[in-house]
Amino acid sequence: MDWKIAVAIAGWLLAILQFAFTFREARDKNEAELLEKTLHYFNQGTQARTIGISLVEGVWWKRKRNLDIILPVLISQVLFLVTEAEDTPQDNRNLIRLLGLIEKLLPYASPGSYELAEISEALMWGAQTEEKGVSKASLRSWFKRFNGDTAMWDAEIVTPNKSINFARNLTR
Repeated sequence: MDWKIAVAIAGWLLAILQFAFTFREARDKNEAELLEKTLHYFNQGTQARTIGISLVEGVWWKRKRNLDIILPVLISQVLFLVTEAEDTPQDNRNLIRLLGLIEKLLPYASPGSYELAEISEALMWGAQTEEKGVSKASLRSWFKRFNGDTAMWDAEIVTPNKSINFARNLTR
């Protein structure tokens, strides 16, 4: 084989490798920018939150990428919506969409992570705040879906009737 042919083949292989590395670097950069934009939507209010949820459902859930970054943000959004957000129909709908999305994402959480405990805690905190658009019964139902039972819920969330009955039983 002539040395000119070997140099040409080596040049082509080098060009192909460079193209592959450049392509991968550009793809990773675009993905990082899209992730940043997606997460930024959750910091913008009700309408933007709706767009962020749609992006997670339509892009990140299908790709099964960066879910370990996205899941804690979604759980924080649930906590915000059940404790601090204004009671609007759109936010109530966003809460239900977030809970459904978290339910789908939890199996992809990193082993040893605390996401299940965090979402359970957020739901209980929501039930302990003043009544919002999503009822305590609905939050309890979601708690059961995440945990399998409601024993911890029932022990932690004391309704006024239960506490009155409990106090009456103590005085007997």
